[in-house]
Amino acid sequence: MPELDPNLSVSLTTRHALALLSRLDPNAEREVFLLAALLLTLAERGETSLDLAEVAGEELGSWLGGEAIGLRAPDVTRWEEALTKSTLVGDRDDFTPLLRTGAGRYALQRCWKQEMSLADALLARARHTPSVTPEALAAGLQRHFPKAKNDPGEAGQEQAAQRAVTHGVAIISGGPGTGKTATVVRILALLLELGGPEQRIALAAPTGKAAARLRESIVAARRHLQISNAVRHALPDQVQTLHRLLGAGRLPGQFRYGSRVSLPVDVVVVDEASMVDLALFSRLLQALPATARLILLGDRDQLASVEAGAVLGDLAAVAQQGETRLTNCFSHLRHSYRFAADSGIGRLCRQINAGEDKAALATLQQDSVGLAWSDLPEVSALAAPLAAATLAGYRYWLTASTPQEALARFWSLMILCAVRKGPYGVERVNTLVEQQLATAGLITPHTLFYAGRPVMIRRNAPELDLFNGDIGLILPAPENPDRLRAFFPDSEGGVRSIAPARLPEHETVYAMTVHKSQGSEFDHILLLLPETAGERIGRELLYTAVSRGRKAVTIWGNKGNFCTAVARRLQRRSGLQAALALAAAEEKE
Repeated sequence: MPELDPNLSVSLTTRHALALLSRLDPNAEREVFLLAALLLTLAERGETSLDLAEVAGEELGSWLGGEAIGLRAPDVTRWEEALTKSTLVGDRDDFTPLLRTGAGRYALQRCWKQEMSLADALLARARHTPSVTPEALAAGLQRHFPKAKNDPGEAGQEQAAQRAVTHGVAIISGGPGTGKTATVVRILALLLELGGPEQRIALAAPTGKAAARLRESIVAARRHLQISNAVRHALPDQVQTLHRLLGAGRLPGQFRYGSRVSLPVDVVVVDEASMVDLALFSRLLQALPATARLILLGDRDQLASVEAGAVLGDLAAVAQQGETRLTNCFSHLRHSYRFAADSGIGRLCRQINAGEDKAALATLQQDSVGLAWSDLPEVSALAAPLAAATLAGYRYWLTASTPQEALARFWSLMILCAVRKGPYGVERVNTLVEQQLATAGLITPHTLFYAGRPVMIRRNAPELDLFNGDIGLILPAPENPDRLRAFFPDSEGGVRSIAPARLPEHETVYAMTVHKSQGSEFDHILLLLPETAGERIGRELLYTAVSRGRKAVTIWGNKGNFCTAVARRLQRRSGLQAALALAAAEEKE
């Protein structure tokens, strides 16, 4: 294999993959391995496609994560010549590691196959139009959305319900407080009224916390419905993680349900769909029976999933590109019932989404209700202001009398960081907070597991019913205060516990990244922005962070970097939109 620059800090996984490719085609030219390295590295960052014209002639150090000296991508013509000669590269339907998916566009085979599989399945489901009596539907919509004629917010919800009932797939996007959950509860009531209470409905979310929040919202919304006892009894309130719904095994990618064994369901609702990655979405679609309805809830403006893909954003984009198969399956709820028109948090969210950097900064600096801005403290002086800003909030749950009370109070405050490493990253901030809490006498962190330590699961452990992103607390067992247990919310609104030694891979979580905060909400969030606005910090990250705050948002940062981030829209490279267009074209042939 032609040697790549040793200064390139590609991952060990990528280097092993490149070595394997060199054995498959020993005669492949250096340009082939450059493309492979780029695609593999992009996949690690969540991106699934690359246009050669975007990178041709560019310095590759920033693309491949290192400080390469003089390593540049070739021009498109030379690059295409080398790729055409190699047996490692094929066209869309070929069985080669690298695929040419369009004019000048390339992808890893596994990513493109997942995107095409997902596109085919979604369009097939969108073609499915369940039989519904128009008169019964109209009466049901009038009953469940009585204010639709006078309330713009409810009118949007009614349209979303009508589309969900009459299509095999429904995509409902909206910001915080726009009534997505209230809408889906009424959609489910309508489906049960129109199709009978024997329908099997499954509710799911990407993480345990998102599942718990969905359950709380559904239980609350169900109380206000004017429905029969039979329908009320049939409305589900059990919410699972997607991994649990699909029967995840101990090995990565191992699931009970898939193309060979379908889920025993008639309707599946997935909340926080923006967090669901390409591979998991593909598995879900494979596992759904052909006639089952799929209802996706989420916020298209949030950050995309941590793993590969930007599925919800791609679906929303395609649905709004004129008349497509998905157009009448998509609904965008715009009216917020949580934030009033003059709400500081609501206004800031809208300004960030619109890329209005100077207006957003002015809103933060005007002492709007619920908002606060502060210049970023010096690295050496970060500990003291952190303690001053957060000690009371952490004391609130650390002094709770029961594990259930502590878990309920935990969501009152959270520090969010834009990055994991560095002086303002999660790793250092967690250490600083831990030291300050110990100095205040609130914790005694002399061992790995100590009373009051908050933990976030980092690896799925289906056998323990714990999944990546779940949050728990290490606390004394009520029946034996000398014994520590790890307490987590359960699916029924209660608390369950396991021995700390049994916990899968996890981390301390006094602070978390913005990515990891998706699916959670806190009364007050403190967002720390790093000294420089890196290429991966854009308005999506800021919007996601700000929209996690229910009552108050405080941001520490540099004014110039904040404005740069608001003005920058991050477009994750994906092939799903192209796959949907191709699948739609093939459908017409």
